[in-house]
Formats: sequence, structure tokens, C-alpha cells
Amino acid sequence: MNRFLQLASLSYKQLPRVTKRKIDVLVFKTAKRLFQNDIRVGAATNVSLNKNSSSKVEVKENKKKDDPHLFFDNLGKIFLGFIGGIIVWLIRSSRGMTNRTTLRQKLEDESILDPCEIDDLRIANSEFTPEVYFKLLQTIRQNFPTGEATYADFLSTLLKVMRDMKGEEFTIEFGHLLDRIIFSRETKKVEKVFSINFLLVCLSLALNSPVDKRIQLLFQSMLPPESSTSSLVNDQMHTGEVINSLSFEEIVQIVENLQLSCQLVPDAQIVASKVKYPFQQYYQGSSEELVLLANKELNDRFEIHLDQDSRYSLKHFDYLLKTSYICAWGECYCKRNISK
Repeated sequence: MNRFLQLASLSYKQLPRVTKRKIDVLVFKTAKRLFQNDIRVGAATNVSLNKNSSSKVEVKENKKKDDPHLFFDNLGKIFLGFIGGIIVWLIRSSRGMTNRTTLRQKLEDESILDPCEIDDLRIANSEFTPEVYFKLLQTIRQNFPTGEATYADFLSTLLKVMRDMKGEEFTIEFGHLLDRIIFSRETKKVEKVFSINFLLVCLSLALNSPVDKRIQLLFQSMLPPESSTSSLVNDQMHTGEVINSLSFEEIVQIVENLQLSCQLVPDAQIVASKVKYPFQQYYQGSSEELVLLANKELNDRFEIHLDQDSRYSLKHFDYLLKTSYICAWGECYCKRNISK
């Protein structure tokens, strides 16, 4: 190889100058072309590498963009759902309140006595005091030991006791209001026999006395004759001492009589039914349901535990009548202090 190069160099030296120049030009052009080809190949390689790298970056970016986000991807739907939920809640609340108001209006329209008439009845009978009522209670128990009487017999005994106490002119004023309640319970033409407890509760409508005295007399009217005292217990409400107690069934009976004689607030008798969808429905609660709900209220708010097996003292009876589920004479709207 070296020998070949030596001969080539000798032969090149022996060439004419013009030929040498042509050979040099040819060699330069060939080298230039080779160099340009190398540059083009390198550039193409770099471009392909750049494309590969950029494609990888784009793939990664696309992957990042394609990753789902539950909240931000559904922000509009969530907002519309929230607004829709509020609208549905407002509609349900409005319709439920309308149902309750409609029932309350119905109870007020069907009430036998208007609250203003009850006030007039009590004001007109200012002399019908707790002492007169208690004397009547004792006489009624003696004359009707079975616990039942016709309305005519009851009125006859009532008038006799009142006239014996304060003269011939002493009577029940606006007695036609009491008649309206009693006659509404008579569904037959024959004379009906009523429970003495029901008649006494109806008579308490005319009793002109403080609420505490009225509660005492109603409680005492349910006690058996042998448990009753010979006089009113004036300090019983204040000291918390109890002569006797009543069963759950007896408490329910008193509440039922108060309900029948229009002495419970209509709004307190409205109970939410189990039908809540699409709109809350309401109905007039029975006396037993009202007592059970009142027991639950006393348990939840004041930790006074009463149930169907409990014996109810006068204090318990007072608390029950003033709960929001019974609210006798509207007493649930008054401020009160409750202790165990």
C-alpha cells in the first residue's frame, strides 16, 4: 500500500501543472460533496431524534390532559344539581306547609265552639268558682256511682247543687254553648248516656279559675272516690305532693274528653304522617297518639321519663297538658319552668 502511494505521488509530481490543478479541483469538489452529505445525514438524524422526543412529550401531555377529574369535569352539572335540589326542597316545604295549614283550617271550621265563645262562657260565669265545681264533683259521684248519666239527669243535679249553694238565680250562663257540645255527640233520637268524666270536662269550659286550679280539678275528677279528699288541695301544685296518681289509660281519657270539648288548640293536634314523598302529609292525632308524643317531648327536652306503664302524678299531668302536642287552652305558648 505504501509502495502504491509512493508511485502515485511520483506520478503526480511528474504531471503537468494544469493537470495537477484540475486534479486538485476535482478532489476539493469531491471532499466538499462528501462533507455536505455528512451534514445532511446528521441533520436528518437530529430531526428524527427531535421528532421522537417531541412525540413522547406530546404523548405525555395528552395523557395528562386525558386524565379525568370528577369535580372539575362535572362542575356545571354539580352546580345545576345543587340549584335543582334547593328548588325541589322549597317546593316540598311549601306544599307540606300548605297541607298542614289546610288541615288546621279544616279543624278550626269543624270546631263546635269558637275560642271567643269559650271566653264569653267563662266571663259570663264568674261565680262558677273551683269551690262550686268541687262540690258538684262530690255530689255527682254520690248520685251516679256507675260513672254514667244522661245529660238531663246531670243538669238536674248541677242546678240543684248550685241553687243550694247560692240561691235560685245561680245557674250556668250561656248554657246553650255546653248544649251544643253535648248534642253533637248524640247520633240517635234516643237519649244517650254519657260518661260522668266527659260531662265534667265539658262543664270545666264554664269554670272561671286559673289554669292551675282547672288542672287540679280535672285530675281530681278522674281519681276514684275513695282517693279523693274532702276539700281542694290548694298547695299541691306548688309543693309537688301528690294525693294519688292516674294510669296511662286515664290520662288518655282526659285528653280525649278535652279534644271532644274543643279545649285543645287545633295546631297541636296535627301530626305528621309516614307519607313524606312527594309531599309531607298530616292528620289529626288521636288522644293516645298525642299523649305518647307529649311523653316523648318531656323525655327529650326535660328528661322526664313517662310511658304507657307509668303512673302519672298531678305534676306530670300538668306538664303533659302544657306540651306542644296537647296544649290545653293554649298553655303551650306560655313560658314555664319544669323540673323533675
